Amino acid sequence: MALITTMNTALGGLRAHDTWLEVIGNNIANVNTIGFKNSRVYFSEAFLQTLRMGTAPSGQSGGINPMQVGLGVQVGSILPQFTQGEIQLTGVSSDLALEGDGFFKVETSDGIRFSRSGTFRLNLSNELVDSNGARLHGYMADANFNVTATDDSTTEITINIGGQTIVIPTSTTLFEGNLDPSQGVGRSTTGQKIQSARLYNRTTGNDAQGTDDLTNVSVTSGTGGGALIAATDSILVALQKGGRQISPPSGAPLEEFTYGVDGTTVSDFASWIEDKFGIRTGTEMYSDQRTNGQMTSATTTTITDTNKNFLNLGVRVGDTIYISSGTNAGSVRTVSALTATTLTFTTAFTTASSAGDTYEVHAPAGVSVDVMRAAAATGGSTTTLVDAAANFVTTGVQVGDVVYFNSGAESGNSAVVTAVAATTLTFAALTTGPSAGDLYAVRRAGDVQGTFVVRSNIGVTNAFSNITTQKESDGSSLFAYTERTAADGASTRSAFVVYDSLGNDHLVNITWALARQTSTTSIWEAFFEADDNNSNTNTNNNDGNRGIRIGFDRLTFDAEGDFTSSEISSNQATLSLGAQGVTTPLIFSSAYTRMTSKADGGSSNINLFAQDGKPLGTLEGFSVGEDGIVTGIFSNGVSKTLAQVAVTRFMNPLGLLDDGHGLFEVASNSGPAQTGVAMTGGRGRVIGGALEASNVDLAKEFTDMIVSQRGFQANARVITTADDLLQELVNLRR
Repeated sequence: MALITTMNTALGGLRAHDTWLEVIGNNIANVNTIGFKNSRVYFSEAFLQTLRMGTAPSGQSGGINPMQVGLGVQVGSILPQFTQGEIQLTGVSSDLALEGDGFFKVETSDGIRFSRSGTFRLNLSNELVDSNGARLHGYMADANFNVTATDDSTTEITINIGGQTIVIPTSTTLFEGNLDPSQGVGRSTTGQKIQSARLYNRTTGNDAQGTDDLTNVSVTSGTGGGALIAATDSILVALQKGGRQISPPSGAPLEEFTYGVDGTTVSDFASWIEDKFGIRTGTEMYSDQRTNGQMTSATTTTITDTNKNFLNLGVRVGDTIYISSGTNAGSVRTVSALTATTLTFTTAFTTASSAGDTYEVHAPAGVSVDVMRAAAATGGSTTTLVDAAANFVTTGVQVGDVVYFNSGAESGNSAVVTAVAATTLTFAALTTGPSAGDLYAVRRAGDVQGTFVVRSNIGVTNAFSNITTQKESDGSSLFAYTERTAADGASTRSAFVVYDSLGNDHLVNITWALARQTSTTSIWEAFFEADDNNSNTNTNNNDGNRGIRIGFDRLTFDAEGDFTSSEISSNQATLSLGAQGVTTPLIFSSAYTRMTSKADGGSSNINLFAQDGKPLGTLEGFSVGEDGIVTGIFSNGVSKTLAQVAVTRFMNPLGLLDDGHGLFEVASNSGPAQTGVAMTGGRGRVIGGALEASNVDLAKEFTDMIVSQRGFQANARVITTADDLLQELVNLRR
């Protein structure tokens, strides 16, 4: 009867409200569960009993509505609420929170699952896992610390704290500071010039020539003197430059020239010395100033100065001419021929210089063997020597040089040159004079024949000192060096460290020297040097030579003393490291934008402001950015991308299947997993060092609890009322 139906309807209400209380209880129980999402219960009518069907209006009736009685309630759905939970900062780098849509992708023993709980820690295998051991998925960086995120191609995120190392070889350097030009330009007179002791050919007794074999050279005059070195010996040289000791890559204080390995001739040894001194030679490098002046006329390949006598001034073929004003200001050429008042140079200018333009002529920097130019005369007199095969002008013989006679009536005598022509030398009168076939030689005035002459790079800081040369076999001294003129000019030195591919440090020295000044600019030259440069294998220097020099640049500052440009476009220094098990050569470029050239009482100070090289560093920690990028922090201060956390979203997250432990599984109504990176495709952002709290609202839960309790009580009252009515029916028999 109806009362029984009423009791069943109320019983359904009890069951529904009991379920609601269960959900409320579960929500309240998880009020402090990280990443927990509360659920809501939705009721729906269970069934309806139709007592009368409805009819449509007709001519006789206005229509009748249907008559139905409900048969109770049922739980229509229980849905999780994926509203945002409060973000709580923890300061633990492995704690992660999601703000916005999406889930962390994790891997369990049962397969891939998804979670909002970010309580991750590193396990024994350096993997990020949650409290249940589920591995966090993402995209690992490659060997170059680049991450490529490709949809579902995720893997476990591994962070090897204490086990991963990094070295960054130097590729860029940046300098700052001031170069004071107030001390003036070097080479204004002669620059530093050093000369060795005199060397002789042991067979002929003549001055040593560049082509002479070192085993046939002696420091004893005449023939038959003791050999400089034997074929199996080496020459040890100690050098100081700018007060610092120049040492080979081995760290020994002495550089070693090995006969047969580094060369065999006097010129080979001269070139080796040049390398070890770090003298940079070339078209644009020069030492002492021969002369300067103003042009009286010019073409694209010549200049003429009628106020000068280039022969008397000692200008030679191979000297460098620098145009200091006019159309070609700053241009450099090599002298290829000369007369008394005209210089011809190798490469033409686009336009000719103009009368009144200024110029300088300089001797090239470097190491040369100062030998006499020897030949056989074809004729002569008491005041002349004639050699039809010679061209004394182009070979650089000048007024003031000394002519020596090695055979004939004037053998052993000498005379000072007073005039120079192409094939004739004029000199002070001799008693007899040379005859055809007599041997003669000419040497430079003031130089010592048969010696090494060292002309240094510009600037006081490039000065050489404490040079010693000895034989390796017995340690005996071979010959001494004498400074004829001292270095001059504004200069300073900077020292800094660069790092190779293994993290080894290498000390680099830069000498900054004021090269030129105009009315509006100061031009400084930078000489890069490194004792670690491998002198046996380096063939990659900018100037194609070996030795301590590894690079060169020329900097221009404007009239305000601000940096404007550097001449070497690549700004590169090349350090050859030879067979040291590293990437070689080590090439790095330099920038000077933070440098100035202003007067400061003669004090210059340039420092390394920054460089990108780093020594060995060990991974010490990590952080996670809002895009999910895991950045590793190494002990050497380097930060590198290690991985990127994956974030997955679903079209219908309400359709996910809750597996417990805060994990969700793809279900038929959730839609496929859409995995990618944070803040793309509708995915939320990752917050490192934080956790997402439960989204349970206790006030609402307690309110719902009261409502559900009242609903339960009301349904129970329906049952008791129906029971009373049934009791009344039973009592009708009495």
